[in-house]
Amino acid sequence: MSRLGREPRASQHVASVQDDEAFLLTDNVPELQERCRQLITRISELSEKNARLEAQIEERAARLSESEEKYRSVVENGIDGILILQDNVIRYCNPQMLSMLGYEQQDVIGVPIENFVSPGARIELQEWSAQRSAGLPAPTRHENAIVHRDGHSIVVEIHASTMRYEDKPAILAFVRDITKRKRIEQAEREARQVAETLRKIGIALSATLDFNRVLDKLLELLKGLVPYDSGCVLMVEGFQVRPVRWLGYDRFNSRAVQTISGITWNISEIPTLSRMLESKKPLVIPDVTHSKEWIDVAGLSHIRSWVGAPILVRQEVVAFFSLDCCEAGFYTPRHGELLSLYCVQAALALENARLYQELQEHRQHLEKTVADRTAQLEKVLATLEQRVADRTQELSALYNVASITAVFTNMDRMLLQSLQVVLATLKGSIGAVHIFDNVPASQSFMMIPADVSPDIQSEVKALPHFPLLWKKLVGRSQSVLIQQLDADPAVHFEQVAALSEGGYCALIASPIRGAKGVLGVFSLLGTEAQIFTREDTILLSAVADHVGIAIENARLRKEAEQNAIAEERQRLARDLHDSVSQLLYSQVLYADASKKYMQSGRLEQATGYIDQLIVSAHQALKEMRLMIFELRPSVLENEGLVGALKFRLETVEQRSGMEVRLISNLTGRLPVALENDLYYMAQEALNNVVKHARAKTVWITLSEADGQVSMEVRDDGVGFSKAEVREGLGLKGLRERTMKWGGELIIDSLPQRGTSIQITVPEG
Repeated sequence: MSRLGREPRASQHVASVQDDEAFLLTDNVPELQERCRQLITRISELSEKNARLEAQIEERAARLSESEEKYRSVVENGIDGILILQDNVIRYCNPQMLSMLGYEQQDVIGVPIENFVSPGARIELQEWSAQRSAGLPAPTRHENAIVHRDGHSIVVEIHASTMRYEDKPAILAFVRDITKRKRIEQAEREARQVAETLRKIGIALSATLDFNRVLDKLLELLKGLVPYDSGCVLMVEGFQVRPVRWLGYDRFNSRAVQTISGITWNISEIPTLSRMLESKKPLVIPDVTHSKEWIDVAGLSHIRSWVGAPILVRQEVVAFFSLDCCEAGFYTPRHGELLSLYCVQAALALENARLYQELQEHRQHLEKTVADRTAQLEKVLATLEQRVADRTQELSALYNVASITAVFTNMDRMLLQSLQVVLATLKGSIGAVHIFDNVPASQSFMMIPADVSPDIQSEVKALPHFPLLWKKLVGRSQSVLIQQLDADPAVHFEQVAALSEGGYCALIASPIRGAKGVLGVFSLLGTEAQIFTREDTILLSAVADHVGIAIENARLRKEAEQNAIAEERQRLARDLHDSVSQLLYSQVLYADASKKYMQSGRLEQATGYIDQLIVSAHQALKEMRLMIFELRPSVLENEGLVGALKFRLETVEQRSGMEVRLISNLTGRLPVALENDLYYMAQEALNNVVKHARAKTVWITLSEADGQVSMEVRDDGVGFSKAEVREGLGLKGLRERTMKWGGELIIDSLPQRGTSIQITVPEG
């Protein structure tokens, strides 16, 4: 536009302007204007695109800044140290790495990595760094040791890879402190070595039981666990200790041997021994010249480092190990720990040797004692034989009572028989059993000679109810033994006057215990010639316990029978109500309706109701036969699965008018549990046929092949649509029992096409 504006002014100074040029210029003005508008539009679009690009650049710059911040946070807050190396010089070090080294950032940047590596690991690090920098094959992971600023060494695991850093090749290394792990691994190795050494030492020590030989071996084998230049075993004798075995002292001078072989110390005068005796722990003196507890002994000047430990037998110190070394600072607490472990083996060996020595010493004494005792035993033997005979008779009585309580179901007969056996065994004159219910003395069973007076019988019957006796027998559930009734505070003379006059003075009584308390009392009375003993009381107590168990069993059996009868009655009532009673009610309705139609002359309707009456009667008959069959004892245990199913089909289905077929290729009996479940499932299926199917024929097929047992129950009844029938408890029970055996249940049925139930389970 500016150009077009200038051209007219310029043409005023031109001498001549050709007409054709002016014509062309005038003709191109619209085109130029259109091109200018397009150019302006393009510039506007480029401006908008430039603005969007600037916004995207700003957004990406923000994201990059956020990523850099996250990366920096990960690098600076991670658990591993991070290094960037160029030519083995540190170019970057994160805070965790600085913490491992103990330096500040300015102390490590630009410093060769070798300055922070232990001298023994520098060559390995240099070779590894050279291989990584040159791109040669080198492990991406290796272990090394770095040195903290304070001088202690740290074992690290280095994972490295190559990278570009400031446009130069570099190594990126992740460093993890594994010092603790290495210490644990080293401790485990040492522990295994120590355990194996102690195992071998234990085997070697168990090879002999001679006390002196054991002492020698203890010192010989100890060198393999805790090295020493000289050492000894000090035995504790009262408040003193004395070397009993030593080794290595002859290497130094003869005076050392003389000193160690002839010395005896008071423990209280030796600080090291006193301390170990009190603490029962090992003691280590790395340098005896700097220890206040060490006492120099003439002839033992070669000792520079010392370790000792007590040998404990049943928590008592019986001896000490004393080990010496000529090198100062040699022994450490670890040597004390190892020596303490060895003391456990030593204690066992010494105790075994001591016991063996005592055994040898006692053997001759025992031989003499046995000879002396043999004569005494021969004298006692006759007495023992008599006592054995008595105990045998008592055991026989106990066995007889146990047999009686197990056999007799009639409680009265059981109590009388038991009372008779006990009277005969303990030679009592009068016996009584008092059985309690809610009040004392609800029942009494007595065996009394015929010539005793009624007063004696009355006192025997009331005997357990005397207050003090009742408190012991029933309140505390304790047995009672009285040698003189008329002199015992548990009874008064007036209460036992007739018994005393009749010569009955001795009494033993035991409570008959049950699960909920005392059920009764078992009592025996004797004369002066029939004094009872504590053994008699024990026997009577055992008999009373048997009787208590029998009474409890009888009561439980009775309750169980009553519960079973009640439960069976309830089941029958439910079954009658759910099946037969409803059918009978239907018959009443059909009969009543038939009568009304017949009276009104509508014979066709009456005939229809009579037909329904007949069908209902047949169904009621089937239900009754099914219930009668369930009341009969099962033949499954005696006849097996095939016999039981045959009996069922003949008893219920066949008598109900159905045709039955049983097909089986079983060659023998199946496991009892499997037969029980298969019979239950077949019975459940047959019950459904009887109650619902209205079938004419029922088939049962049993087959056995390839470790599998198959059973199919099929009928030609009305069937059902599986989509419209809800699975009840019967089908649910079939499915659960099949799943219990890991088998498969297939139910196939269609309306008016019958039903098939097929069960396949593993035979085992």
